[in-house]
Amino acid sequence: MPGSHHAPHAPVADALDPSLASLETNPPRSSYLMIRGLRYHVRSWGREGAPKLFMLHGWMDCSASWQFFANAFRRDVHLIAPDWRGYGLSEWGHTDTYWYPELIGDLDHLVSHYSPHEPINLLAHSMGGGLASLYAGTRPERIARYVNMEAYGMMDDAGTHTPQRYEQWLKRLQHRARSPGFGSYEEMAARLRKTNGNLTEPRSLYLAHHLGKTNADGRIVLRCDPRHKDFFSNPVMYLLEEVRACWKNITAPVLWIEADDGTDDSRQKRIGAAGIAERKSHIRNRRDVFFDSTSHQVHIERPERLAAEVERFFNETATPTDTPIATPTTTPASTAGGPHAASAPRQPLREPT
Repeated sequence: MPGSHHAPHAPVADALDPSLASLETNPPRSSYLMIRGLRYHVRSWGREGAPKLFMLHGWMDCSASWQFFANAFRRDVHLIAPDWRGYGLSEWGHTDTYWYPELIGDLDHLVSHYSPHEPINLLAHSMGGGLASLYAGTRPERIARYVNMEAYGMMDDAGTHTPQRYEQWLKRLQHRARSPGFGSYEEMAARLRKTNGNLTEPRSLYLAHHLGKTNADGRIVLRCDPRHKDFFSNPVMYLLEEVRACWKNITAPVLWIEADDGTDDSRQKRIGAAGIAERKSHIRNRRDVFFDSTSHQVHIERPERLAAEVERFFNETATPTDTPIATPTTTPASTAGGPHAASAPRQPLREPT
């Protein structure tokens, strides 16, 4: 399509230590596309030509965080995970601010490139879920299924703090504090484990090598554009009322995933049970799944259970183009067999009845 150019597949660009590469029991492929003037990086797993599941990462994250889910997912599906502009291995933006509508425009180009005619499946986390919700409500005919993971829309501001947001943004344009970074990837991995209590040491080190890079001073800094830190001081916020309108317009079946680790950072505490219930009530065709004792980052803490829940959701909403597999009768533990355990063999496909 106009504005998109596809480069040949290649191994993912990051060269990993063999001990970390062993965590990729389902190795990813790496592609680059020109999307709206920027070089986009896309990871993918599975058979091209199979039904597509787009996986959208959240704020200050990258597509590599879906690796553990890809290891556990047993269905015959083409998994597609972009690095948003300014994240991971994608090119940084050429302006001093990242705007939400730009990312939705990028998503529309990605969908049109990979699936110009068929509706797609979406699995999206946090900020990625916010973008996916707006897109699924704006172009409902393009979405076959939607898994919304820990994405609740913004706080209900109603524009009352607009002057303060603009003032904060103008100050950030004049001066951006530099992060001191970390002394090693191990230190960065330890920080990840501190905020994600169920994350294992090998997996945290794998993520640190994808989220971070070594700067000229030998410090480990985040690979993403530091201007993404301005996300919460962006003067143009999408308001909760806008998200409600898009939720109401979603026609695809939705799997709504919540989590709670009991900390003050939990959305269950920040928004509250009544607030969450009101928000998800606007989605007409929805089933809920709750992950107890799990942080906001469900896909890196409980990827095996997440994969099982998404497979079950696919089976519940089967279409003639699907190739479902039997759903496990028990939910696997998030660290069953350890992080180095081989993934379960992919089961033979069967046609839906």
